[in-house]
Amino acid sequence: MEGRLTAPPELVLQPRLTVRPRPSFWTRRSRSWFTAAATTWIAGLIVLYLNGHLLLPLDTPTVLHGKSGSGGDLFLDAEMRRILLDRNIRVELTQTGSRETATGSFDGYDFLFPSGRPAAYMIKGRLAAQGHWPRATRPFASPLVLASFRQYADTLVAAGVARPQPNGLGGRPLYYTLDIAKFFALMRSGRTWDDLGIGKWRDPGGGTVSNGNRVLAHSPNMCFANSGEAYLALAAYVSTGRNAPPTEAEAPAVAARVKPLLTLEGLQDADLFNSYVTPEGKGKAPIVVVYEHQYLAYQVRSRQVRGAPDTDRVLLYPAQQMLADPEFIALDAGAERLARLLTDDRELRRRAMELGYRVLDPSGEHTSDALWRYLAERGIPAPDSGGDDTRADLPELAALEKMIALVGGCAR
Repeated sequence: MEGRLTAPPELVLQPRLTVRPRPSFWTRRSRSWFTAAATTWIAGLIVLYLNGHLLLPLDTPTVLHGKSGSGGDLFLDAEMRRILLDRNIRVELTQTGSRETATGSFDGYDFLFPSGRPAAYMIKGRLAAQGHWPRATRPFASPLVLASFRQYADTLVAAGVARPQPNGLGGRPLYYTLDIAKFFALMRSGRTWDDLGIGKWRDPGGGTVSNGNRVLAHSPNMCFANSGEAYLALAAYVSTGRNAPPTEAEAPAVAARVKPLLTLEGLQDADLFNSYVTPEGKGKAPIVVVYEHQYLAYQVRSRQVRGAPDTDRVLLYPAQQMLADPEFIALDAGAERLARLLTDDRELRRRAMELGYRVLDPSGEHTSDALWRYLAERGIPAPDSGGDDTRADLPELAALEKMIALVGGCAR
């Protein structure tokens, strides 16, 4: 129709686009929360990666099977086990006496951990005969001591056999220095505790004791335990009369001389410390041969549980020091890693110190300053060597083995 306007054929109406508001959960506040959480998560991954712990939840811990003397108590400590698990290691332990560790089968074990050098020498000799030269380390040390009770220690002081060390609690010493030669002479005399007048000394509760038994120290069975071997070696060292270990030729005569001192009450269990700390300990065995670290760890526990050290139980330090050096002998690569950790890992070394050990520095010197500070922080005095560095040396292995066979009646 003339005069009517029409739309161009190429013009097509476009669909309308409706803009909807953002979902309510994606607000500025939620974006801030997400950003913060993601940042924390990423930072945590970085920290785990840098510390080597990123894959620990996915890893199965390396299980190491060990055979050990009393030094293996280290691996039974809950905190030590936690630290090792943090390093992806779990230890399964078979505990025997150190001599049993040395003479028994090594099959199925990743490491051996005897409490002293004689057993370690035997182990390394057996392995060398098979063409094996294992990695061996001595990460810490612990002196041989005689654990006793205050009334008995004070009786020995009155007899001129011991003297109190100056460090004490309210005038009550925890540590005494023992003249081991005079102590052995007193044992040979056959005198009893009642003969020495033990009844005049009072216990913490105000009571007195009577004991008609002969004066002696109960020592672990030398056929099984390193502490029994070490006590025999100490007795032999003093009995030569020249403060020197006996030679192999001298061993039979020295063994005959010291045998009555060590076997009068029969050979005891491998470890006497557990019975010593029981309420019956004083009546069962008032003087027992143990290691220093066992006593110090006990006093730390007493401080934690009771709020104070146990001032009734005391230590007698032989004037001639006899050190036990637990030796960790790795039989495979996994145990070699554990050996390096025991030597180099600061957290593991500190925990060993907290358990009473004198941790060794890389040069091999015995260090105790950190241990003494740790004790002082907990209100426990440290022992005092009194400036006497006399050390009882072990005899040669052949001489010691001969004496063990003659005194203990155990197979060489």
